[in-house]
Amino acid sequence: MLFISLLFFGSLYFLQGAVLAFIINFQKPFLSAQGVSREQIALLTSSMLFPFIGKIFLGALSDRVSWGRWGRRKPYIVLGLGLSGVSYLALGFVDPAPQFKLYFFLSVLATLGLALFDTTADGMAIDKTQETDQGLVQAAMLAGKSLGLILFSFLFGAVVQDYGVRFTFWTLSVLTIPIVIACLFYSAPDRSDDQMVIAEMEPPARPLVSAFFWLFALYGVVYSITSFGVDGIMTLFMDQDLHLPARDLGMFGSLRGVGSLIGALLAGATLRKFKKGQIAYFSLVLLALAAYANSMMTANAYWMWALAWGLAWGVQETTFVTLAMALSIGRWSATMFALLMMFSNIGTSGGEAIATTLSAHYAIPLVLKGLALWLLPVAGVLALYLRSAPKDLVD
Repeated sequence: MLFISLLFFGSLYFLQGAVLAFIINFQKPFLSAQGVSREQIALLTSSMLFPFIGKIFLGALSDRVSWGRWGRRKPYIVLGLGLSGVSYLALGFVDPAPQFKLYFFLSVLATLGLALFDTTADGMAIDKTQETDQGLVQAAMLAGKSLGLILFSFLFGAVVQDYGVRFTFWTLSVLTIPIVIACLFYSAPDRSDDQMVIAEMEPPARPLVSAFFWLFALYGVVYSITSFGVDGIMTLFMDQDLHLPARDLGMFGSLRGVGSLIGALLAGATLRKFKKGQIAYFSLVLLALAAYANSMMTANAYWMWALAWGLAWGVQETTFVTLAMALSIGRWSATMFALLMMFSNIGTSGGEAIATTLSAHYAIPLVLKGLALWLLPVAGVLALYLRSAPKDLVD
């Protein structure tokens, strides 16, 4: 049954990887080529993260409102997938420069669908995964996302160069269909260990009055500024500064996905053998080194930076979400996890906007170095959390 769950949750996030393949690698160069300004691009990319910042409300909806025999998870996953599919279908008919408002609306609507199914899938994973298997499930999720990023970065690189961007939107729309079918057939019992039973009996507001909870939330904000700020300007750097073609942007995304997959599997394995706190420190150091190294990327050997950055990103993300799962069990699991992800997405949105805006005024290598150095105060926040949190959450 664990294997089926790993396969199922991996497939859900495979779609997210395909979406990221377009957003990370092609959206900014595409919009820039169409005459959309850097400021408009920054507004769009940060606004597309607003639905993820509001995941707490979507999580509460899933926790509290059941669809009868269909339960409180599956219907929202299917609804979110359907909303995204329809939005991407429509985006294929929109010209982003003269119809920027419509492009903006449909892009945010597609992201709302992704946020709905993402939040509900997180709650389902917490409901059904034993504590000892949480690292593996998160690794499967990130591995699925990485595989989607690898495959579709490569495919979209060829499609964009030969046929244009609209075919990428239609591909994403079609891809939602088999994921919906997999969701309808998936079935697994809820976890029933002692920790889950205790959490079900505790009042849902208890974590909200704990200092360590808010320290972890702050950590989610500040580390994401670097993690996603760097991610958001790498292909812009390759396109604008290194003058690489679309196929190379796609190859960068594929190789970054390979690195992320390796990083996710590495983190999933080590989190079962070492203390979570130790791996969290290691992941920050790795992320800082990779972010700084990105500022020295060369056109001839970009593949090395893609692999290194992807690996560091995969280790960091898997570690963070595994720590978040440990804080989120109980009858409000989706809400609590979404709350933590909301703070992470605040940092993601801020990092995207900051990095993209700064890149319009400063050299991108300088921006990358600044984002790497930002992880020094982030390490201080992590230290405060690890010192104050209960041992069962960080060991």
